[in-house]
Order: sequence, then structure tokens, then C-alpha cells
Amino acid sequence: MVNLKKSERISVLRGGISDEKEISILTANQVYKTLQKKYDTTLIDVDHDCNKLINDLIRSKPDKVFNCLHGIFGEDGQLQSILNYLKIPYTHSGVLASSIAMNKVVSKYFYKSLGIRFPQNYDINSKFTNSSYPFIVKPICGGSSKNLLKIENEKQLNDFKNNDTDELHKYMVEEFIDGREITVGILEIKYVGSWKLFLTVKSMTLKINTRRLLNMFLTLNCQTK
Repeated sequence: MVNLKKSERISVLRGGISDEKEISILTANQVYKTLQKKYDTTLIDVDHDCNKLINDLIRSKPDKVFNCLHGIFGEDGQLQSILNYLKIPYTHSGVLASSIAMNKVVSKYFYKSLGIRFPQNYDINSKFTNSSYPFIVKPICGGSSKNLLKIENEKQLNDFKNNDTDELHKYMVEEFIDGREITVGILEIKYVGSWKLFLTVKSMTLKINTRRLLNMFLTLNCQTK
């Protein structure tokens, strides 16, 4: 278990290079606000410049890194590889787990091997019949429901493909399943709780006890490999 002392430094990473940058900043600001009340905490802004990131980490000399980056680079094993190389413990999963989980196509092979059911996915350039609709188009790598679309008919699909011709290889088609969406939080082997997501056209409501999550993090092992 990790016993953090007031003298220990925690660097909170925010920003990143994905479409989820704004969400990362909101996450990091809340984490920083909470952690700095008890610990020596610094904020590090992350962009495309890896040399700057490495220099910032070396300069900050953190004992732990709280990773608040979302999406590509932050959750796909790339950042984790850098932190492993620098021998800095960090939150969340390691390189292999992150790289598998971030790629929806690859992760489904893993789920299948465990007998876990999941929505079927198809190549976006497949031929679809009228009975195929509606379905979901989403990035293969990414989260926070960014760039997620519900396609109702062939015209909508063609409009999407014509607008994103150069980026189509980054998207997948997934069967649409109507029902409730529930998020379940797990830290190591500890069940944190579950939350039902209430989705509307204009907003998404999700209430999470941030302080409770942070307190649980501070009593759990940080990832080092």
C-alpha cells in the first residue's frame, strides 16, 4: 500500500493531444484542487512536445504522477511507456492493459476470449442494408462519447463518410442497442460504485463523489509497470 507523506510530490497531468483535451483539463483541475489541500502538488500541461513533457517531469521530480489525460497518448500506453522509462509511479493501468483497452476492436478480441458479451462491430466501408440501421459510428480509439454518432439511414452514413474521407480508418460501426447505460467504478479490486447515465440531446448528467475516489486512490498502490 502507498503511504503518502505531506513532503511527497504529486504531479497532475492535464491537457493532451486528443479530442478529449477539454475534459482532461476539467478533470485535472478538480484533482489538483483536492490533492493540494494535503500534498505537495504540481500541474503539468501536456501537448505534442514529448521533450517538454519529459523535461517538466524531471524538473518537477514527482514521487507519483496522477494521470488526468484522456484518449490518445494519455490512455493508450504511450504516456505509460514514458513514465515507466522515467521510473515514476502513476495512476491507472500499465502499458499493455492501456493499449488493449483503448482500442475498441482489439479489446473485443480480449472480451470474447473471456466470454463477455458485447455489441458487434463492422468495418465502416462494409455494405449495409436497410435492416442494418440504426447503428453507431464511433472512433476506434477514444472515449467520453466524443465524435459518437447514431446513424439512422444510408444518407446520414454517406454524409459522414464524405465529410471525413481521410479519417475513416479511425472509425468503426457498432450495432445499436437501446437501453440503460451504467458506469461502474473499480479501483484495483475495490468496487467504488455505479452510476446510471441520464442522456439527453443537450446534456449528460453524471454525479460522482470525486473526493471519495481520490481518497481511495491515496490508499492504493500506484502503477509502476
